Amino acid sequence: DTGLKYVNSDHLFELGLKKAGIDPTDLASIEDSDPVLWNMIQDPDDPASIRSIAKEKLQKLRSFYESGRLGLLIDGAGKDKEKLQADVERMESLGYDTSMIYVDTDLETALARNRKRDRSLSDGLVERLWRQVRDNKDYYSTMFGDNFALVDNSEDGPPPREIVSAMRKFASAPNKNPIGQQWQAGQLSGKSKK
Repeated sequence: DTGLKYVNSDHLFELGLKKAGIDPTDLASIEDSDPVLWNMIQDPDDPASIRSIAKEKLQKLRSFYESGRLGLLIDGAGKDKEKLQADVERMESLGYDTSMIYVDTDLETALARNRKRDRSLSDGLVERLWRQVRDNKDYYSTMFGDNFALVDNSEDGPPPREIVSAMRKFASAPNKNPIGQQWQAGQLSGKSKK
């Protein structure tokens, strides 16, 4: 209800899997049994991998959103702090204000939820990713400061009201980034000349 555009490659990735005739529920077994097929699916260094194609399509859509400085809700795992830091810096250079909702869970819950997903991964991969993200939590807290919100999602249920309220307030607040303010002023002055 904030008008933010949702940015996540999962839907495009799943469409790519289906187009290639791969059942998303088979990913955990493919990872263990067929490394060649697994690389065709996931290899980040192969521009022809299904994952790379999905990310490229998403980047085109995201570029469209960014050209109009539309508000974005970027959904990612957070395993690569340097990549996320670079993305935040790029967004801020475009004039965006940034914040993070860090959704935490205990390892047992992460493993159990993964097993229930249609597109599940091996326990080993989930645990490795979980540890990478968990290791970055303090870094992200420092990086975002007052614009960092932590949600413990180990129990099923809606996000805490105070987090929802804080994020709505952030999304509806006037832009504080001077670059963004300048961009908005330019857009408004362009409209007034018409």
